[in-house]
Amino acid sequence: MSDDSRAWKDQYMLRLPDGMRDRLKAAAETNKRSMNAEIVERIEAYGTLLSEVQQQATEWLQMKRERDEAREIVERQLPTLPAGLAARIERAAISNRRTIAEEIVQALEVAFPPSLPASDLLERADWLEGVAEEEPDGEARNAMLATVAYWRQMASGSD
Repeated sequence: MSDDSRAWKDQYMLRLPDGMRDRLKAAAETNKRSMNAEIVERIEAYGTLLSEVQQQATEWLQMKRERDEAREIVERQLPTLPAGLAARIERAAISNRRTIAEEIVQALEVAFPPSLPASDLLERADWLEGVAEEEPDGEARNAMLATVAYWRQMASGSD
């Protein structure tokens, strides 16, 4: 091979820690590549992996900023929200991959459905009353019981 045909390929002398050459050789044989091809593949994969990790980190930071902004909005607009309820809403929002505001809207949609048949309202009221009975006395329980009363009132047709 002439010097001209090899000129386009960069060469680099590489010292490897003890045992790494054997691991690379085994991996190259498993992947049916030369050791050189295995090293090049790993270097290229590292760049791709690094890009993916950076993208995920950027997305995570954006989600964290959005969550923090939503938390600030909730704290400013709903200063009387009981701490336990706020924590449950935040956990549900994270679990459901929604912002806190979206989670609150979803909960309100469930609590105040557009118009359901009386039987459905009574079924929901019975379910929520059971949940409220397990809740310790406090604002959250009182809110649930108020919702139960409201649904029963709507089911009876009297406003």
